[in-house]
Amino acid sequence: MTPDTADELYAADPAAFVARRDELAKAARAAGDREAAAALKALRRPTVGAWYTNVAARAGLVSLREWLRLGERLRAAQSTGDFAAVRAAGSERSTLEARVLRDLTAHLASVGVTASAAGLEEVRSTLRAALAD
Repeated sequence: MTPDTADELYAADPAAFVARRDELAKAARAAGDREAAAALKALRRPTVGAWYTNVAARAGLVSLREWLRLGERLRAAQSTGDFAAVRAAGSERSTLEARVLRDLTAHLASVGVTASAAGLEEVRSTLRAALAD
C-alpha cells in the first residue's frame, strides 16, 4: 500500500470508505500483494469529525493555520513561564476556534456537504486537544 492509497481513502467521503478500502484490498490481493491487502484492511473509517478536520487541513483554511500558530505561541509562552503571553494567547482561543468552525462549515457547504453538529463538536474537541498538546 502506498501513502497515496491511504491519502485517497481518507480524502474521500467516509460513507464510501469501507467499500473503496475493500475494493483496493481485493485488487492488491489479486495482484499477489498480500501485505498491502492486509495493510489496507487494517485502515479504519474516520469519524465524521476526523474527516472534517482532514478536509480543513487539505483546504488550507487560513483560520486553521492561525489556530496552529496560536498553539505554537501558547506552548512557547508556557515553556518560558511567560504568563502574560499565555493569558494573551488564551484570550484569542474562543474567537479563533469559532472562526475555524465557521470557515470549515462554509468550506464544507461549498463542496456540497452540510456539517453536522456532532461532527463540528468533534472538531472543536480536536482543536482544543491540539492546542493543549
